[in-house]
This record gives sequence, C-alpha cells and structure tokens, in this order.
Amino acid sequence: MKHIRRIITSLLIVVLFALLCELGLRMVAGSIAVAASDPALLAYAHSPYYGTMFQAEVHEASTRVDFHGKWINVTNGRRATTDQPIHAKHTIWLFGSSTMRSLNTPDSMTIPSYLQRRLGGSYRIENMGQDSANVYGELLALEDAAVKPGDVIIFYDGAVDAATPYVRALLDYQSSALCWRTASLNFTALYHVLCGYDLYDVPSFAPDTTALVADYERGIGKAHAWATIHGATFYHFLQPHIWSRSLSVYERQVAAKWHHDGQLEQSVLAMYALMRIDSRTIDLTHVLDRLRADGTEVYLDGFHVTEQGNQAVADALFQVLVL
Repeated sequence: MKHIRRIITSLLIVVLFALLCELGLRMVAGSIAVAASDPALLAYAHSPYYGTMFQAEVHEASTRVDFHGKWINVTNGRRATTDQPIHAKHTIWLFGSSTMRSLNTPDSMTIPSYLQRRLGGSYRIENMGQDSANVYGELLALEDAAVKPGDVIIFYDGAVDAATPYVRALLDYQSSALCWRTASLNFTALYHVLCGYDLYDVPSFAPDTTALVADYERGIGKAHAWATIHGATFYHFLQPHIWSRSLSVYERQVAAKWHHDGQLEQSVLAMYALMRIDSRTIDLTHVLDRLRADGTEVYLDGFHVTEQGNQAVADALFQVLVL
C-alpha cells in the first residue's frame, strides 16, 4: 500500500513540475510576444488599408471560393482585377501562385491591376493566381481558361517549384521525426521549447535539383506549346525572392520568422541557379533589388510582397511585353 502511495505521489510531483514548467514557459512566451512586434508592420508602414479589418478579410477570402469585401473580392476562386475595360478584343492571362493572387494587398494593388492601368483599355487582364500552384498547377488552369487567338499568356512563377526540394525533404522527415509524431501536443509551450527547431530543420539536407529543374522546364515547354497551338503569345517570368541580395535588418527578421533554418533559402538558390538558364525565361530575380537598396521594405516573407513590390513587378512586365 505504501509502495502504491509513493508511486502516486511521485507521479503527482512529476505532473505538478510539468504544469509549473508549462506555466512559466507560457509567461515567458507571452512577454516575448508583447515585446516583439510583427516585422511585417514595417513593410506595411505606408499602407493605409492595413489593419485588423483588412487582416480579417484576408482570412475570410483565403477560405472561400467566393468572397466580396471592401478590399478583397474573389469570384469562383478568381481574384478581382480593377480597372478592366468593358470591351476588349484580347485578354492577358496572368498565371502564378499566391504571389500573383496577392491576398496580402487590396484588389487595386495586385500585379494584374497595376498592369491593367499601365495598358489602359487595349487588353483585359485576368488574375489566374492560385495558392501553392507550381508550374503544372498553372498549366492545368491554362487548359481550362477561355483563351482566344491573339491573347497573351504569362506564367509568373519560380517560388513554389524552387521550394520543392526542401518541402519534399521536410515531408519525408516528418514521417520519422519524434516531434512530428507527437505533434498533437503542439498546443503546449513545453512542446515548442523542445521541438520548435526540430520540426523544420531537416538533418543532412542537400537539395537534389537536376531532375526537378528538368521537370519544371518541361512544364514551361508544354505551356509554350499549348499557347502556340491556340494562337496566343506566351511569356515566362521568373519571379523575385528575398535572397537575391544581402538582407536588411528587417528582412533578417522576416527570414527568421518564416524560414528560420536557412534550408528553404538553400533550396531556392540551388534551384534558381538552374531555372534562370532557360532561354525562354525572363529573369526578374533582381527586379526589386533597387527598391530594397533604397531602404524600401517590400517583402512579407521569402516571396510575397507589398503593393510597392507588386507595382515594380507590373512595371517590369509592361516594359517587356510586345503588344
């Protein structure tokens, strides 16, 4: 009987100790969270729309096929483009991932909307951006689009495909890592202290890029061939990323928040070194570097940018297009 009591007492002490650790860690984490502001607030410093109401719209729009708000409008999954002409003979179709869809800015401040204003009423521009779309996701969307002879097709990508080596390695690691097997406990502060970096730091990560880049280039080739068959003009742009130049203090904070282990950076740089060699590709990797060098903070993570970044990209597209 005494033996059982000792066991129960020991278990209670362990539980009590764990609870005290959890309470202490939550208090520390809470104080850190209060002291540290969201780094994205600096990039949004000159964005009058940004606030809790806009953030609420972003969340709602990201979970719905149809959404209509003050800043963000989505119909049948397609982001609204402002200033579209009522009648236009041809359409410019802009395909890409979430960086093209750009839910982090209002409708009027996406790449397609900026480009629409530069072009005026000669072409109608459609935002075909889809969250997490790689080149084959773009290709599927292209095949469903109502493209007509004389239209223009633009693929603006690179981010999702370049991240693939890291994402695949991470998924393989998740299936074996102890912390991923106990992820149901991730609501506790103790779990995050013990497992925070184990979750995303893949041991011995070495990106295998050759086959993936070849697959990416095949996807671009298929899109180009599809456009030619349908009488459309095809452009492919390799999008910019945050690691195209040395990072500012702010950008280091952003990278630490979203990509703390550096392995995504490793994956992106290895892939981009090969992706930009394709002669069909117009390389926009450094298109935002001048803005950044002048002290303008545009990145919200490794790829998504504010309206200043979107406008610079749209201007670059405008300079290249032959219409």
